[in-house]
Amino acid sequence: EKPCRAIPISLTNLVPELMQMVDDGKIALSPAYQIAALKPEEQQILVTMIDYTATISRAIIRAYRPPCRISVRNS
Repeated sequence: EKPCRAIPISLTNLVPELMQMVDDGKIALSPAYQIAALKPEEQQILVTMIDYTATISRAIIRAYRPPCRISVRNS
């Protein structure tokens, strides 16, 4: 068995959309390095999945969030 070697991966291998998510703090550095090891086509699929799930999540939150009522009391 061959020993595993560490292969240096640069975040510059990220597609622009994912790089922006890293810059915006939406993706942490550790997973970003793992994502950077993927082929660009695979990264694009991930971008689509992230966009889709974020849209679904926002829709679910809006559907189930009770209306916000702020009451102000004079003391």
